[in-house]
Amino acid sequence: MRAEAREALKGKWNISALAALVYVLVSLVIQAPAERMTIVTIILALTIGVMMGINLYYIFQDLLLAGKKPEIGELFSFKNYWKVLATTLLAGVLIIIGVILLIVPGIIVALGLSQYYYILREHPEYSPAEVLSTSWKMMKGHKMEFFILGLSFIGWVLLGIISVVGILWVIPYIYTAMAAFYRKLKEIEGETIVIVEETVTE
Repeated sequence: MRAEAREALKGKWNISALAALVYVLVSLVIQAPAERMTIVTIILALTIGVMMGINLYYIFQDLLLAGKKPEIGELFSFKNYWKVLATTLLAGVLIIIGVILLIVPGIIVALGLSQYYYILREHPEYSPAEVLSTSWKMMKGHKMEFFILGLSFIGWVLLGIISVVGILWVIPYIYTAMAAFYRKLKEIEGETIVIVEETVTE
């Protein structure tokens, strides 16, 4: 999956790093000091933060599936916002509950729900509970694989942090590999990726 990610990123590393840079900069800007936060700014920050985070996954999924170069404007797409926000909040609550019970259950829950953003894109008609349930079923027997995939990037993340700007190239690498993992899950199920309201298919 990492090899697939590198292949997909050939010739697109710099524009991908630029997309990561915009995401990081906007994320830092909207995280204003607590004393300056109001209800309006909190909602605005939550809206922008959640959607940009999800859209970053979609940008690199499109890159993997169709070789589409990242477009910065797509970071600010607000399609299906309320469903995305509700699903993200529900996933967060379930993960927090798992962490409260014990750290390990929290990690297991996080791994099991980790594919919800892709599923939500394919099935915008699903309720938040259906999206998370589908992710949990897809990840049955594959949680350790996903965990190991994440661990395999630790060295790259540390190197990126040490070099400061290097992390901007590591982020696309990770996100594209995650998209490759989801494609693998779909192939195991004997299905292809069909993105609703989009032209990109596997």
